[in-house]
Order: sequence, then structure tokens, then C-alpha cells
Amino acid sequence: MRKPPKRILALVGAGLASYLVILLADFPASLAWSLLVPAASPVTVRTIHGTIWQGRLEGLSLSRLRLQKLVWSLDGWALLGGHATIDIRVESRDGTGSGAVSYLGPRHWSFRRVHAVVPLEALSGSLAWARLRGRGTLHLMLRRLIVDGPELVALVGTGSAAKITLESAIPVTLADVQLAAHALSPGTNRVSFRAGPGGSLLVTGHIRLEPDHHWSLTARLKPATGANPAIGRLLSGYGSAGPDGYYTLHFTGDWPSLSRISPAF
Repeated sequence: MRKPPKRILALVGAGLASYLVILLADFPASLAWSLLVPAASPVTVRTIHGTIWQGRLEGLSLSRLRLQKLVWSLDGWALLGGHATIDIRVESRDGTGSGAVSYLGPRHWSFRRVHAVVPLEALSGSLAWARLRGRGTLHLMLRRLIVDGPELVALVGTGSAAKITLESAIPVTLADVQLAAHALSPGTNRVSFRAGPGGSLLVTGHIRLEPDHHWSLTARLKPATGANPAIGRLLSGYGSAGPDGYYTLHFTGDWPSLSRISPAF
């Protein structure tokens, strides 16, 4: 018996997949949640609206994370090609955010067009263990972040914050903090940072992340006028200040595998 041509089989498969997408066009998100999420799951929601393609969750809770609203839109045609792309908007008492998350295969994620606005007071409460206190707002614009397996492939984005105080043995305040991340080559990323006038420490430098999990840090630090003298004494333990008053520090090490991080949505 003659076998059907591969092209015919492919067309039939595409047709069946398209029919399945159409059939599921109005599939309630609340029913999908009840079928896919175990009753004992730590994730709870108050109300679910819409379909699996477009909808929103009200009052979502996961451990300490509390969201007032999570809105999503799933690209069904991308799903046919094996890629799940979801546009997400989040509103919570700790800030707002939006972006696109793509599942490109096992342990292969892409985050794009991420924009988060987080009050630093809320961030301080979430990171109490870091003894961090902040004022103002953190704006994070992440244009692209790609994780392929345990490896960080590309990181491109910017961020800024008004003022952050690190409450350690010697409290240090950083003002007008700015970050900029760039992918130099596949797997090699550079994050530049600076802290301008208005704090107790002026900072400029960068961190380079290599594909072999190796990182290198170069930072230039200068105590601001009137800052706690203990900051200068601490920095002098790493060498002498240059003619411009900046101390230059170099550190290297290995960073943990990103396979330990699971996206929580």
C-alpha cells in the first residue's frame, strides 16, 4: 500500500492542530486552572476571568508574593510552532510590571520588553535579610534576557533607582543608582553601574559574566564629602586612592548556575 507523501501528512497535522486551537478558543481559564493546578498547590487565586488565551487572575498569592492582578495574553499560533509566548501585566501593592515571556523548549526561556516599577520601600521589606533600606522608585527596563538550560545567554536592559541605604556595620547610601546591561557575545554579558552625587559613596564600574560561570568585577569608589570617615578607612584596606580620590577594586569568582532558578508565574 502506497504511503501518503510527507507533505500531505504535514498539512493534515497542521490542519488538526489549527482545529484544536479553534476548539480551545473559548476554553475557560478557571477550568484549566482547576485541571492543571493541584488543590494542595501553594499558589492560590481569588478569581479567574477569561480564557486560556486571554484573561486575568485576581488576588494571586505565592509564598510572600501578593499580586492584586495578573493579566495575560497567549499567542496560540506561536504555540503551534512549539513556542509559548505570553504577554503579562502585573499589579501589586509592591509595584507594577509588564513583559513577554516565551517558552522555547525544555529549560529554554526568553524574557523581553520587561518594564517594572517598584517602590524601594516595598523592595526593602522583601529583602530584609540584606539589611537594605531604600527611598524613591526602581525603574527596570529589560529589553532581553534569554536563559538556555542553566546558561544565561543574553542580558540587555537598564535600570535606575533614587536612593538606597545599605545598613551594615558602616551604613552606606547610594544615590541616583543606574545600571546598564549588554550582551557582548553569546554567553558573555556586561553590567555597568554607577551611583551619582547625593549619597555617602560615589561608585562606577562593571561586572563581566562569562559563559563558563566566571565573573570579574571592576569598581571605582570614592567617599563623598562629609561621609563617615570609616568608609575611607575601609576602602584604604584595599589599596591607595588615585589622584582623583577614587579607590579601584578588582574581584573575580564563579557565579551559581541559573538552573537553580525557576520562573514563578
